[in-house]
Amino acid sequence: KKTIMPKTSDLEGDEESLVLWDQLLKFKEDPSSSELAFSASLTNQQRKQIHYLAERLDLVHYSQGEGDNRFIIVTKRGLKQTSPA
Repeated sequence: KKTIMPKTSDLEGDEESLVLWDQLLKFKEDPSSSELAFSASLTNQQRKQIHYLAERLDLVHYSQGEGDNRFIIVTKRGLKQTSPA
């Protein structure tokens, strides 16, 4: 099994980014999980980082909702998507 490691620049020396990376990596490697939804309480910067890290892990990621109710959903490639076109 190949271990995926982030580039140092991906984590911006930030403990929070490392936690997000770990959460996304665990999700990707868990065969029983098909969707991961992040809280609407995240800041714009946190959402941006999740999108970036999900992309690095080859995960599908999209935002849903508007304003204070905007949140991110992450899924695995190859699964049927429910996101709007």
